[in-house]
Amino acid sequence: HAMYSFNGVEAGTYTMKVSKANHVTREYTVVVGNSPIPLDAKIFLKGDLDVDGSVSISDVTTLLNVIAGKSTLEKGVDGDLDGDGSVSISDVTVLLNVIAGKEILI
Repeated sequence: HAMYSFNGVEAGTYTMKVSKANHVTREYTVVVGNSPIPLDAKIFLKGDLDVDGSVSISDVTTLLNVIAGKSTLEKGVDGDLDGDGSVSISDVTVLLNVIAGKEILI
């Protein structure tokens, strides 16, 4: 949780991107005015699909359940690990390779 101030920025509605290396970039809509803006900005480790703070075999189970339509990912969590624009079994392969140390998510 943080308070944000945007000095010298004209009042209006903006998109704020929050990013960190090896994490999923999130975008938030913020309204800039005369007072600080409180915002709980969450970002998640790439591949941490069950949002427990680590990439492990339980993330594979989460991804398989998403692909099967049994569950959905928390808002801001990206299951498209191969970057092809969809969540599919090829993302499971990427995740298994990450867990095995054969691949790194950037």
